[in-house]
Amino acid sequence: MAQAQVRWDAGNAFFDVKDRLFLGIEYQYWNNKLGTQEKDNTVQALAVWRF
Repeated sequence: MAQAQVRWDAGNAFFDVKDRLFLGIEYQYWNNKLGTQEKDNTVQALAVWRF
């Protein structure tokens, strides 16, 4: 499994608060999921709030 993320510091851009709110995308890739020869990949929206 591979899971790459690309994040943008939206809190710094909109509210002048660094490292609190991130927006981005995430890509998941599975090979041989659950012991089968099946491959699966997914692109998802990502929102991270640190407090």
